[in-house]
Amino acid sequence: SKEGRKGVMAKIVIDCTGDGDIYSQAGAPFFGKDGITSEGQRDNQTALVWRAGGVDYDAYARWARANPEQSNSLTAELAKIGGFRTMFFPAGRNDIVWFNNWISGMNCVDLHDLRETELKVRNSIRGVLDYLKEAVPFAFENAYVVDIAPQLGCRLSRRLYGETYLTKQNFIDNPQYDDVIAWTVVNFCAAPLELPYGCILPRKIENLLAAGRHVSADQLAIGAVQLIPQCVQTGQATGVAAAVAVKDGTTAHNVDIKKVQYILSHEQDVPLPRQDNTDPELVRQLEEDKYGVMTQMAQRVRAAAGLDW
Repeated sequence: SKEGRKGVMAKIVIDCTGDGDIYSQAGAPFFGKDGITSEGQRDNQTALVWRAGGVDYDAYARWARANPEQSNSLTAELAKIGGFRTMFFPAGRNDIVWFNNWISGMNCVDLHDLRETELKVRNSIRGVLDYLKEAVPFAFENAYVVDIAPQLGCRLSRRLYGETYLTKQNFIDNPQYDDVIAWTVVNFCAAPLELPYGCILPRKIENLLAAGRHVSADQLAIGAVQLIPQCVQTGQATGVAAAVAVKDGTTAHNVDIKKVQYILSHEQDVPLPRQDNTDPELVRQLEEDKYGVMTQMAQRVRAAAGLDW
């Protein structure tokens, strides 16, 4: 700062880097050393999204429904142009679409790979739009770039090995946690899934919390709990937990979790199970699904494996 270099000594530190930049250097156990998965594969995915305006998405959608084979060919051709999978999606208004992309084999904590992602996507945009103007002119003839995301995204990087480790079994059994701090619906589940305080609490290290897409989960579970809603939920919970710990003069591991849950549910309107203000409709849905968020899928998997329910 203008007063020179100074250190700010926090009583509680929250790692929201998304890549475990803080907890990995602090000595907390984690998976995905240096951005490499536990299986030693560089299968992490990066992305740089962007938007195009001047389009007629409704016209494209009608054409795609009437011509599914040609629509699939369009998707395949877009992948050839950039050398990676990319596709456009509706953006809430007919004249704008946003382009998502999936660039595999990237290390999300390697500067070379991050730079390569930026260059790959930016260098492909003109080619993508030129192709769409020619292939589907009724929808993209007047298309132009609206904006490019100011920061690229990473889908899998370091993953915390916390006091509670989420796995695919969570989606089958949907266990109840006494330290639940979020009640979330993930993209392929039917009923709310409980996220425990333990999944944001590092082992071995005190007074450090980790919110966001690098929470404690295996490679299958992390794909469902690293999205924006879960980042918001775990971020809010860590903030409350840190405040309670500091105010009570305790630690991250010994924080009064009941007080944290009460503040979230009663003072901040966060839906949580087993609170006196819990929405009974959510409970009814859980009871109908026998607390299994992937009940039908789990039944098929277990039946195929010869397992007894």
